[in-house]
Amino acid sequence: CVCMCVLQPHEFDECRFDVRVNDNVWYMRAEDANERRIWMEILEQSKQEIINGSDFNLRRHGSLASILSTTSAFSTTSISSFKRTRGLREKLAELETFRDILCRQVETLQKYFDACADSSSRDALHRDCAVGDDDDILHGPGVNGPHLLNGNSGHKEKQFQFIGPGGRVNGLDFKGEAITFKATTAGILATLSHCVELMSKCDESWQKRLDREVEKRRRAEEAYRNTLEELKKKSYFNGPDYE
Repeated sequence: CVCMCVLQPHEFDECRFDVRVNDNVWYMRAEDANERRIWMEILEQSKQEIINGSDFNLRRHGSLASILSTTSAFSTTSISSFKRTRGLREKLAELETFRDILCRQVETLQKYFDACADSSSRDALHRDCAVGDDDDILHGPGVNGPHLLNGNSGHKEKQFQFIGPGGRVNGLDFKGEAITFKATTAGILATLSHCVELMSKCDESWQKRLDREVEKRRRAEEAYRNTLEELKKKSYFNGPDYE
């Protein structure tokens, strides 16, 4: 539940923050520090809105009698179904958040591997050029000339964010990414499990309602048959001459 979460920014990583709910911890990672701040502000604002909203719902009733009289106006089935629908919407929103986190992780890993592949291809090109110095490959106007040296210029600039000075590939925090991936997948499984549980409860509720309606119909039909039998018995005694 959002109202029970505790937000804690990471002390070393400016893009990471932790979300703690009871004994569960989710490790979140944003693109930059500004995005992390925005996420934390949104979560904190949602938490305060839920807390203030629940307080207002409790304060607006004057006494226990008024609470009971207000709630008695609604059926238990409609209230429970509304809660289940709201719970499913919240869980779907959580799944969308987890999906966004996994998509960002996939993009980060793809950029890193693209940078590794680009660095490896440029190293191989430099080795070939060093071996072919006698043939004057670097200065020739042919296919293996400047066109090959500039062959990687068409890549997107974001693919080179992992390439540091000297063409070396900067390391990626695989441990942090693995922790985030494990926490995200665990959150997805837990959310899906909760959704299945909510749907099971919904099916059970509708099954109980169906059973009650069937039972009411059976009693009504039985009462109808008994009434018909009573009317048939009374029809034999129309007057004193028939007694």
